[in-house]
Amino acid sequence: AMMVLLSQKAHDEHLDSSPDVHRKLALEKMQVLAQEEYQKISDGVQVSPDEVSTYFAAHKGDFPEEAQIREFVIRKKAADAKAGDPGMSATEAKTRLAEIQKAVEAGTALDEVAKKYDVPNTVMVNTKTVEVRKGEMIPALDKAAFDLQPNQFSAPVETGQAVVLFQLLSRKQPALKEVTTQIENSLRQEKLHATLDAMKAKANSWM
Repeated sequence: AMMVLLSQKAHDEHLDSSPDVHRKLALEKMQVLAQEEYQKISDGVQVSPDEVSTYFAAHKGDFPEEAQIREFVIRKKAADAKAGDPGMSATEAKTRLAEIQKAVEAGTALDEVAKKYDVPNTVMVNTKTVEVRKGEMIPALDKAAFDLQPNQFSAPVETGQAVVLFQLLSRKQPALKEVTTQIENSLRQEKLHATLDAMKAKANSWM
């Protein structure tokens, strides 16, 4: 309501006759029209299922492999740790992880393994399956997880603050239906940019 009142007052005071206001109004009109035309072109861009399938077949390597893993993490004790501080030495952590691995391989339920070995702020036995995508983790952990075969355990991996053990449950490449929206958006942007570039080239040829 205030915008309407101020606009009307400006009109009554003939502010719209000012060359500076004329320039601003013209620029604003141009921006609105440009945005509307951009939206119209964007809405008109279509991507067919065949285009999606063809792109997927040619770019499978662009879609990282996915894995379902179990993870077991032990916090490393800081070099300057005091008595009672959480964590274990790397050697102690690897020994404990070997015990955990042995229990899991023996068929002990994860809840039971967690009940026996989990230590707040030090040992984490994750009872839930973790889904990871290749390239998401730091290189050492990524390699440890994706070099495995199903049901195989990794060697313990030391990071700056922890020692980590993985068990791979399954791994797979994303299916077409899982990445269709991503591909459609990518192809739509490519087509939109191509249309805009063609408009720009045509406009320059007239000038």
